Amino acid sequence: VFSKSADSMRSRDLFRKKAALDSVAVNFQGSSYTLLKQESGEWQIAGDESFELDPSAMGSFLRQISGLRVEAFVDGAKAKARDFGLEQPELEMVVGMGEGVKHELLVSKTAAQTGEDKFKYFASVSGADSIYQLNSAAAKALMKTKTSLLNKALPFRFDLTEAKSLEYWQEGKSLALEKELSDWKLTGSHKA
Repeated sequence: VFSKSADSMRSRDLFRKKAALDSVAVNFQGSSYTLLKQESGEWQIAGDESFELDPSAMGSFLRQISGLRVEAFVDGAKAKARDFGLEQPELEMVVGMGEGVKHELLVSKTAAQTGEDKFKYFASVSGADSIYQLNSAAAKALMKTKTSLLNKALPFRFDLTEAKSLEYWQEGKSLALEKELSDWKLTGSHKA
């Protein structure tokens, strides 16, 4: 009677309740951070308010989360978390969707047996019995470190051709360079 499969009639939206995101807690590559939406609509890293987030990177990241879609469904007896790498996920995320609604999302990466992609990505969401296969590009777009979301633009502009020296500090160490004609030479490296 029906020419379509049951899966083709299921919603492909991973988060069925569409609401504005208000928080995203991420655990990826051994690093954890929480993004919080401020009353102004801007996003900040909880506990790291001095870091400015890149508006473009954040917009893309948030759209990817809220618009996440399922590529395929794994149901029933086949749906065992351990068989899909979800007992030790690559990514753990808690997505806040307002009014106290939170969804825990786990994403795993397993070696693909065939196809162009080297890996397949599977997900589970708290409150759902299914395991979902995600599009590789969509899954990779979720896997962001805190530093990948930071604004990397310098707060000033300069013409490197006119610079005569440069000193760079990171984690208590500095690196000093001086320009001689058109060549740059290392003049010092020490602890600050």
